[in-house]
Amino acid sequence: MSKVSTIMKSLASKVLDTEQDSLNSQYRLLKEASKNSRYDLDVQELKELIKVLKEKHAVESIIVAYSNGSLLASSNGSELKDAVTGTALLSYINSEIPKSQAVFIQKAQGWYMLYPHGKKVYIVHAASNLHSVELRAIAQDLEKFLKKHAN
Repeated sequence: MSKVSTIMKSLASKVLDTEQDSLNSQYRLLKEASKNSRYDLDVQELKELIKVLKEKHAVESIIVAYSNGSLLASSNGSELKDAVTGTALLSYINSEIPKSQAVFIQKAQGWYMLYPHGKKVYIVHAASNLHSVELRAIAQDLEKFLKKHAN
């Protein structure tokens, strides 16, 4: 039995190392691409900013909703249903797991991510999951715009 487990560990180690190398090369490529790309976040319209952030973070859609489910902004027009569903889902998860910082749900066609920030919930759909740091960056960029244009 120990011989079999040694072989399995060796095989798993090789597979995992290969995957890690491929992830590192993908990360290096993305990091290099982001250095070469500059995104102008100084825009006049919220819709423009969401479009820029969508491109910058390579996501399919960004929805900003208040925690009560009302829609503030959306990259794909009016997505009230997603706003209500996302905020209700986050509310339920927070009731079961208090102080949840982010929720990542893998669907057949990509990822559904919920990120609470202040009194708003940021709902992001993407082909691959983002890191919570990226979700925070999206939220902070949008919050900065909203504060600047509040008057």
